[in-house]
Amino acid sequence: STANGRFFIKIVILLAELELERTSERIKFVFEDKVKNGGAITGSQPLGYTTAPNEDGERIVVKDKETEAEITEIFDYFEKTQSLRQTALYTNEKYGRIRDGVQIKHFIKNPLYYGHYKGNDNYCTPYMTKERWEKLNKIIKDKNIKVYNSRVYIFSGLLKCKGCGKKIVGHTSIRNGKDLMYYKCNWKGKN
Repeated sequence: STANGRFFIKIVILLAELELERTSERIKFVFEDKVKNGGAITGSQPLGYTTAPNEDGERIVVKDKETEAEITEIFDYFEKTQSLRQTALYTNEKYGRIRDGVQIKHFIKNPLYYGHYKGNDNYCTPYMTKERWEKLNKIIKDKNIKVYNSRVYIFSGLLKCKGCGKKIVGHTSIRNGKDLMYYKCNWKGKN
């Protein structure tokens, strides 16, 4: 409560702020250096990528062999159909996933898929060229594609799978040119 006490507290707070800012600068510098040299910042990567150690033991971003075909098919199918919704429905059915057009759009707009990350154009092994990435994004822009998910599945989360007991959710697929709405267990694949 004294003037000296208040002065001391203010000095301690200023020293703590200084150390916090210096630590932040060091971390930022380390991350920038890692990105420049192709090092992974985090273990969480988008579909089609994972992290693995390089010859020096540093973790880098590499293609994930388990999901490589799936992400490649997403790009190929979208380029062929020019439809986020159809791409989502097709890949959901083929790979047993639950994705909508918004998630497909995020994949297509992610520059990591042509190897670019925070100013480094050679950050990781690309899935496509920059020209193809620009072409796919131009399709979205030119068609002014907006994504809506107006389907209502009133029993999603209420019904349970007989096989595993987990909740089942609503799905949509295109069959014979018509939308087919149904419920499915994502764990067992039961309808």
